[in-house]
Amino acid sequence: MKPDRITLTSQILSMKRCLFFIFCLGCILNAKSQPDFQNSNSAVGKTFKKINDINVFKNYKEEEAVAITDSKEHRNAFYKITDGSRRLVVFTTLTPQGNKILAILDIGKIEKNMRVLLRECRVNGKTDGFVVALVGTKPWKAHFTNVIKAWRVDQIKNTFVDVPTKGIDCLNEEFENED
Repeated sequence: MKPDRITLTSQILSMKRCLFFIFCLGCILNAKSQPDFQNSNSAVGKTFKKINDINVFKNYKEEEAVAITDSKEHRNAFYKITDGSRRLVVFTTLTPQGNKILAILDIGKIEKNMRVLLRECRVNGKTDGFVVALVGTKPWKAHFTNVIKAWRVDQIKNTFVDVPTKGIDCLNEEFENED
């Protein structure tokens, strides 16, 4: 006995619905598995004492915190944080309640021969504490000159702005400390 056309059409529609449901479920599960860095800008304006107190950074650890000595009243700082693969730089100001997040820079994943430097970067020989640089560690010398990308904090808009890498170098704090 041959199935009639209506039965086949009904079965095809049921399969399409089932596939569509599976596809939607997969999309939802994939979105839930994405790291919190996608929502990191929702943390701007929040205050913390420990970075992982903020929900979107609960899986992050602080790698480095640096006071920006060029800032007025020395209340600004950079925090470099990581979840083990991605790196973010958080620009903050100190308040009585803790560190208030003003801007977030998502550096992403970096290669082993690269570093994110938060201090002691110079622009045309003049130190600028508001510059963050992604540098290559070769050649290994007193100042890293292989600047791959650089940003500077716009203190009026509280944003990170790309800046040209020409003329930027950053102190290699480990250079003189080698055995």
